[in-house]
Amino acid sequence: MITQIMYIAPNSVDGLLWGLKNFDGIETDLRLSKNHEIFIHHDPFLEDGRYLSDLSSAQLSELGIPKLSDFFNLPTVKDYADKGKRFLLELKPNCNGKKSVVFEIRQRFRESFDQVVETSGVNPESITIISFSEVLLDAFVDTYKCVPLLPSLNECESLKITRWRYLKLMGKFLSNRLPSYMKYAKKKGYHGVYFAREYIMGGLSRWHGSYSSKIALAKELELELGTNTGSASKDPVYPELLRVTDDTSIFPRHASEGEGKIIAHRGTGTKGVHVEKL
Repeated sequence: MITQIMYIAPNSVDGLLWGLKNFDGIETDLRLSKNHEIFIHHDPFLEDGRYLSDLSSAQLSELGIPKLSDFFNLPTVKDYADKGKRFLLELKPNCNGKKSVVFEIRQRFRESFDQVVETSGVNPESITIISFSEVLLDAFVDTYKCVPLLPSLNECESLKITRWRYLKLMGKFLSNRLPSYMKYAKKKGYHGVYFAREYIMGGLSRWHGSYSSKIALAKELELELGTNTGSASKDPVYPELLRVTDDTSIFPRHASEGEGKIIAHRGTGTKGVHVEKL
């Protein structure tokens, strides 16, 4: 018997549903269309170079890019939320290289998002709003769980990573001390702090006291710590953390009792997933 294999794309409705079924939750990326509807898409532009923010909702739908409302309005999505599945929704600035646009769109982002949640009936407690942009997060923090991502990468200035921008980014890794930022996040009313892979905690963090001290501080401040572990082999290394993974080749994968959740990055991982066709 020949086994048929099907490909499920990342940040697609099928991919997000697959991630919800096989993991403790999903992460996905949100952007605004020209007429301020929310779509699920990682990059600010399409393969042909057009920016999503320059295209209408009708144009984006015609191209097959999923709308957040269509995804949230699926009955199965509400069921997953009611069962405690986590939805990490990353706000993207759609800035076209202009930092000022982030300030202009943040309230429109919030209004559109509120409408989607209210119409769908998805439990807001299942939602965590994440972003590299505190400007966007601060428009949501009064109602939703909001978590900043470190380092605070400004997409508006980093659409093309030059050597100079790379050095600036590495400087943020080295200078942005996590304990200090955690105390700052608590004052801001954030739900936690997530960071890019384990690097910001130090390559040897699992072998010395800094890891346990950061966990202790997070518990003291009542903050959730999370990281992108990347591979399944790293999941057990940081059991106390919420772990966003790109490695979905091993599934299903759920956290043990008392551990941080295991979240499927973009639903299927960055490259999508190949599974047996039913």
